[in-house]
Amino acid sequence: MTAGWNTSQFNINLNTSTAGSTCLSPQNRVAIIILAIADLASAPKITEIQFKDQAGVPLGVKPIPLIHSPPTQAGLGLWELNPAIFMPKNALTTIDINFESAGASIPQLIGAQFVTREYATAENT
Repeated sequence: MTAGWNTSQFNINLNTSTAGSTCLSPQNRVAIIILAIADLASAPKITEIQFKDQAGVPLGVKPIPLIHSPPTQAGLGLWELNPAIFMPKNALTTIDINFESAGASIPQLIGAQFVTREYATAENT
């Protein structure tokens, strides 16, 4: 990653219907709540994140104030988002990340997915 803001680090499109199978398309079938962000690298570099709605309107910058605190016992840099971010069905959300410095960073979103029975069954087959 490069130091500073990296735009469109994550693009989550719940309105897509281009999957190989209609059953696997998230359109009208999936909603998501993002509870936290993790950096799986040994030296986390994330300092801020910013969510943008499908019109590109920023939803505010969320600082990661404990970036230099020791990681959890599992060696995981994990930061709760307060408040959590809810993505209703058919939403498009872009997530920009501000990195303190260049180098290895492995950002991961932590959350829950709410799906229809049809979608859940299709994923398991």
